[in-house]
Amino acid sequence: MEKLIRTIVSNRCLMIYESIISKQIAKNTHLSESLMEKIEDKEIWKRIFADHSIHTLLQYYAKISSSPPHDSLPIFIIPTFQEYIDKMVNITSLGPSDYQRFIQSMKDPVFKDNMVTKYKNSIYSEQLKNHIVYIVRLYLLYHTKYSLYFTKEESAYLEETINMIPFFEVLSKQGWSLDELEHYEVDMDKKIDIDAYITIRNMFLQIV
Repeated sequence: MEKLIRTIVSNRCLMIYESIISKQIAKNTHLSESLMEKIEDKEIWKRIFADHSIHTLLQYYAKISSSPPHDSLPIFIIPTFQEYIDKMVNITSLGPSDYQRFIQSMKDPVFKDNMVTKYKNSIYSEQLKNHIVYIVRLYLLYHTKYSLYFTKEESAYLEETINMIPFFEVLSKQGWSLDELEHYEVDMDKKIDIDAYITIRNMFLQIV
């Protein structure tokens, strides 16, 4: 299921990215060149990841991903743990007494581990976005001479196809019907799943 979501999100991002760039360039400009030139434009990617379907699937992707991605483009800045703490907790926001209490709490291994977990969760979405942009860039390079130098791992991303079998297996396991997805009462955790399944259904099966 993880590969399916990654492939769907990457293809959707590529489609929107190409649409945005094609509207920006002059008539006599080569689209392929402009696509590569703008690939690290953060403002464009902020627009793309604000797309409702991509945002929904990215939330689900973050939930089911087994480990942080290793390959990425540095579009969205990932703060260090110390930068995350400094931004979230400081004397100005907490006041001197609460700030000192927090500093003391950080000496407790359990408390610190909880903070590290919060930090990892907070940056995970940005890590996945950078990973998706990396894959989109591979798509764009596929028809150029640079594809001759792709590693086995890079080629594997491009060989992934949209295989819907895991999607139907998950629905079957839950006992959910495609045309009834909007009507199931679930807790907040499962709401992320339901929203993702509805998005996939509407994107590929044209059920409205």
